[in-house]
Amino acid sequence: MKYSVLSLTMALGGALMLSACGSSTPVGNTADAYNDSVASDNLMVSNMIVDDSGNMAMTAPDNASMPMDVSTMSAQQFANLVAASDAFEIQSAKLAESKATDAKLKDFAKLMIHDHDQSTAELKQAAKTIPGVTPDATLSAQQQADLSALKSASGRAFDTLYAQQQTLAHQQAIGLLQSYAASGGNATLKEWAGKVLPIVKGHLTKIRSIGGV
Repeated sequence: MKYSVLSLTMALGGALMLSACGSSTPVGNTADAYNDSVASDNLMVSNMIVDDSGNMAMTAPDNASMPMDVSTMSAQQFANLVAASDAFEIQSAKLAESKATDAKLKDFAKLMIHDHDQSTAELKQAAKTIPGVTPDATLSAQQQADLSALKSASGRAFDTLYAQQQTLAHQQAIGLLQSYAASGGNATLKEWAGKVLPIVKGHLTKIRSIGGV
């Protein structure tokens, strides 16, 4: 029996092929509460897999980048996941531009908007060459909850929360991109994933150096 690993937050929610449900990020202005939730979600969902029949099972934790078995993932499913990831990064960054108190986080947010706008444009161009594939950037329920938490946070609590969310989101994205670049089923999207991967790795390094997460 083949299994597909859920990629934590990014793979949770409607319009994505796995249709799994994750625990909600607390919608409030306390970074400590969010941190506790992330730790719990990270442990629980990193252990979760979905078999060919859509049944949930558990497996041992993987490393921080969460490699995935993408052998059964369609081009449309992958396009949806990465489109939603880009959309989440852009919307989060727009909040950080106006709400962050740390100048380095504001600069990071500007970089996120630029780089993820670019990767979205390149994804759409790549998808045009694949019959029947149109990236759907609908956010998952977890991504929507994370945005709500950011909207509710302020001051240094916002800075901490944004850095935590970005660290986790980029770990998830790296796991997905790395796996698809290595063994994805569509050559065009494999090439796109391989091109974007080092950029996303750079983002993770940068946010860790800024946020100390």
